[in-house]
Formats: sequence, C-alpha cells, structure tokens
Amino acid sequence: LEGVWGLSGAGAFALTVFIFVFSKWLWKFDPLRRIGLVKYPNLSGTWKGKMVSARTGESLPVNCTIQQDAWDLSWKTWQPHSENTSFVAQFTGGERTQDQALAIVYRNKPDQGERARQGVAHDGACLLFLQEVPTEKGAKPAFRWTLVGDYMTNKEIDGISGSTGTLTLAFHSRHKNPGKPMTAHVGAAGARR
Repeated sequence: LEGVWGLSGAGAFALTVFIFVFSKWLWKFDPLRRIGLVKYPNLSGTWKGKMVSARTGESLPVNCTIQQDAWDLSWKTWQPHSENTSFVAQFTGGERTQDQALAIVYRNKPDQGERARQGVAHDGACLLFLQEVPTEKGAKPAFRWTLVGDYMTNKEIDGISGSTGTLTLAFHSRHKNPGKPMTAHVGAAGARR
C-alpha cells in the first residue's frame, strides 16, 4: 500500500508541475493552437492606439498592456490623464466562427490633479474584436493582431450620464510596461488642447 501512495504522490506532483509549466509557457506554442488544445492567441504585451469619443470626436492616445496565461487575462490602459484597470477580462467567440473578441469591464481613475477637469472615477465596458493583419503586409506571426471595437462608460459629462466611442489598438511589443502616452489631447479637428 505504501508503494501505491508513493506512486500517487509522485503522479500528483508531476501533474502539478505540468499544469504550472503549461499555464506559464507551453500554451503559447502555435502547434498546440493548431491541434485545438489552446483556443485563443497569445496577446500578452504592449498595445498602442487611440480612443475616439462618439460625442465630441475627440481622439486620445492609448497605451495598453495585456497579461495572459493559459487561464487568466488582465488588461490595463493608460491615457494622458487617466488609467483603466480591468476587473473582468475574457475572450468571447470562437476560432472556427472567426468572431474572437475580448470582453472587458474596467474602472477608470483620473490622475489626482485632473479630477476637476476629467471627472470622478467611473466604470466602462468594451468589446474588442481580434482582426488578423495579413502576413503579406509584413506582420510577423507573434504580432499579427489588431484589436478594434466600441466602448461605453457611465461617466457623467455636462449632466448627461454615459459616453461611448471606438477603441483601436495595434500590437507593439512583448514588453509590458508602457506607462502613459506622451502625446497630448487631440480634438476632433486634430488641434492640441
């Protein structure tokens, strides 16, 4: 009976090690995705792009980090005067139906000195669809995605609750600490504010 317990203990340890190695590294290998063992692409890294308000046409630069392993996903973005942190982030859709997307619910926190101008912290949600960049346009396999979709928030502007717009992000690098974008506020006409 001691031998059975020893074997089961060794098996449990080996399984634990395999799960750890799989969740940190193995899931990233494309062959596992091709055979269907891994359903979603590796989006970990820095993304850069812009968000455009539907109400004002104002465009803001956005830096984003996605941290992902086999089981979890987190999303954080920086705008010139605030940052968004996800409290729910997950894939939706399927590879076979070609409608893969990230569904994200987040909290926006304005910078300390910007609260009077930008408003108080608020919540938002976005649905960002994965769009593949064709390899003939020079995209390397690891960098072949863009994220494009809409956002909506419960931010109050001029006494009206709610704001909407579009968000477009392009993969930048596997480095995961971009910080705030340096570009200033850009209005609908492209003028600096």
